[in-house]
Amino acid sequence: MSDSPSAPVIPPSRRRRASVPQLVLAALLAGAAVALVVLLDRAVQLEAHLFAHAIPALLGASAVLGDHATLTIGAGGPMLFSMTVGLACSIVLLLVPFLLIAAALLSAGRISVPRALFAVTVGAVLLEAVNTVRVVVIAALTLGDGVSGFGWGHTLVGSVIVLGGLLLTTVGMLWIAARGRRGQAVTA
Repeated sequence: MSDSPSAPVIPPSRRRRASVPQLVLAALLAGAAVALVVLLDRAVQLEAHLFAHAIPALLGASAVLGDHATLTIGAGGPMLFSMTVGLACSIVLLLVPFLLIAAALLSAGRISVPRALFAVTVGAVLLEAVNTVRVVVIAALTLGDGVSGFGWGHTLVGSVIVLGGLLLTTVGMLWIAARGRRGQAVTA
């Protein structure tokens, strides 16, 4: 008989193994994360295109997308300015960890395919909505107060908006992922 402690034995019925659909979706999500990094410039351009439509819809100010994701805002009004949508203005790199976390949960058999798809979709849409609100607020403050408004909008107000949205999105995605069948939490 050995005096060393042994690892707890997990009965076969309690072990989690990922199914083929879970592994396939995990691979697709990991591939999407890599694609976002590889196609970063195109993803930022797409997001800038969204901002160019959101600003007129929400502020009534003109917004034209130019080369290199540059938005020219306020033509025909009292304030005209341009801002370049760069990596720091985008949520592209924030999506990568969400995709990788969902892939890890899937490959460990901890989340179902429908639940993972729902969590990733809701998370991506919420992050993009929050970031669009942030950019619209920055544009509104810049239109109202010029460079000073841009400074406040970009550094303080915009940061609070995106950090709050990121926190809520993370909690929401983890809540969705942690829910078991019939709304009960999954226990290990």
